[in-house]
Parts: sequence; C-alpha cells; structure tokens
Amino acid sequence: MRGTEKQINWATELVTGITTTIDEMIISAKANPRYESVKAQADTMIAMWEDRKAKLNACMDAGYVIDFFRGFKKSANLMENLSVMQSIYKISANNGYAFK
Repeated sequence: MRGTEKQINWATELVTGITTTIDEMIISAKANPRYESVKAQADTMIAMWEDRKAKLNACMDAGYVIDFFRGFKKSANLMENLSVMQSIYKISANNGYAFK
C-alpha cells in the first residue's frame, strides 16, 4: 500500500474493520432462518458486498481508502456497522469516489 506510515496504518485498520464487517454480514445472512425463502435476493446482496470487499482489498492507495471510509469506526453492533458502511458508499459515490 502506498502512503505515509501513519496513512498505511489507518487505511489497514479501516480495511480490516470493513472486510470483517462484510464477512460477519454474510455469515449472519446465511444463518438467518429466512435465508432460503429470499435466497436469490440475499445472494445478490452478498455478491455486491463480496465485490466491494475485493475492490477494497485491491486498492493500494492508503489516502484513497482513508478519504472514502473516513467516517467508519467498527463497533460491536453489526447492523450499525452495515448502516454506516452503506451510507459511506452512497455519499462517496455521490461525491465521485468509487473503487474500480
């Protein structure tokens, strides 16, 4: 990853928190008793988050990761984390940021 040592540490912390949250969400979604009844929709959502995770892990610019996810702080509440992440993706997309 490119950036100063401080940027790389911060970006790595953000990437770890976000990828962990995505993994937790996928496990939770598949463990949900309603998963089979909404499997097609759930799998589409899971694929979207897996794609976001892959793009995030491929990003080598610490400053870009920090700019994109600046407001994210992982908490113990999965739903809160997902809500914050979804908001960040929407706001960042509206401001022209996107992982390619």
